[in-house]
Amino acid sequence: MNGKDTVNKIDANDQKQGKWLIRGQDKPRSCFESRQVVETGQYSNNRKTGLWLEYYCNGKIRNKLTYVNGVLEGYAIFYEKNGSVLKEGSFKENHWVTDNKAKTEN
Repeated sequence: MNGKDTVNKIDANDQKQGKWLIRGQDKPRSCFESRQVVETGQYSNNRKTGLWLEYYCNGKIRNKLTYVNGVLEGYAIFYEKNGSVLKEGSFKENHWVTDNKAKTEN
């Protein structure tokens, strides 16, 4: 490794590219500490692509969302703050279309 940063790259056309890491310092007035990871994933030509992870302030995963060309498309999982699955299913063109598991009230 050459010591150069491998995340949060902006190309010559001012577009986000490659691996991206959003930290607490990027979300002022939130519950996140400055260096704490808030969200991570990939960009291609300034659009989210592939799997993105978002976190709660306690460090547990909040959701896993799949993007295609900046649009929610495909499998998604939403979690409770304690880490248990709240619901999972799929998006189609930014719209929730299937619900594979929903939290049930006792």
